[in-house]
Amino acid sequence: MELVELTHAQLKTDFERFRVIDPHSEARMNQSIKAHGQLSPLLAGRFEQDQTWVLVDGFKRFRATQALKVPRLSVGCVQRSMSALKAMMLTVSREESPCKEFEESLVIQSLHRHDGLQQQEIAMLCNRHKSWVCRRIALMERLSEEVVEQVRLGLLGLSVARELVRLPRGNQDEVFEVIRDHRLTYQQSRRLIDAFVDKPQWQREALLQDPGPVIDDPPRPRIDCGVFTATAVRLRQESEHLRAQMGERGIGSLTHEQRISLSNTLDRVTTQCDACRKQLADQTVVAQ
Repeated sequence: MELVELTHAQLKTDFERFRVIDPHSEARMNQSIKAHGQLSPLLAGRFEQDQTWVLVDGFKRFRATQALKVPRLSVGCVQRSMSALKAMMLTVSREESPCKEFEESLVIQSLHRHDGLQQQEIAMLCNRHKSWVCRRIALMERLSEEVVEQVRLGLLGLSVARELVRLPRGNQDEVFEVIRDHRLTYQQSRRLIDAFVDKPQWQREALLQDPGPVIDDPPRPRIDCGVFTATAVRLRQESEHLRAQMGERGIGSLTHEQRISLSNTLDRVTTQCDACRKQLADQTVVAQ
């Protein structure tokens, strides 16, 4: 690999279509570049018999330095075939993210559909099992092009996209429009899709015209725990918030140590709640 300095204009970003844009991650990268400059080189490749450098990894750094008008970039450069450069996107060291599987699927689909490689060839190129390749191709084939683009632009959460997979491709766009126009949460989106799947064809249009009765959150019973009411309400709200976050974002962004820490924390909360329940049960028996 050759380390060179290039301008933004010397790099093509055709492979940017294989990455999901995360606005929060973009903002953090902008702050980092502004405070510390470029800390690690980008990775670019040159097609055989082509003098154009194509960016393979470092798209957030590229956009951040471009916005901040950094004149030159440090870039590690290699020369490979187009298929090999795409495969490199799957092997370069990147932080875990909930969208990793989706991004992998975008690359695999392109190798299969545009480069004409068979699943076994892709598996060998990526040093993966054929079933791994098959699952990622299937994910892309089951999603409409509009839904794929919305996920890639960071406008639709991957968890909602996985729910939309349950629908035929021909129905996904119209259901997505309702989700977008009503700004539905993950839970509301799932309830809408559940209802859409369960209803006969002739009732589905009315559902999409007026999804309110399906997506409205049911009223909750009032909590009265005496002097413990405020604490009990916060406990319930925070536990529901955590569960919703895990459903929306997944745990792919957590390191192994962070997953163990979260598990230990949940175990501790469970232990404390069990102790409170035991105390309640003991006092109830005494009162009787």
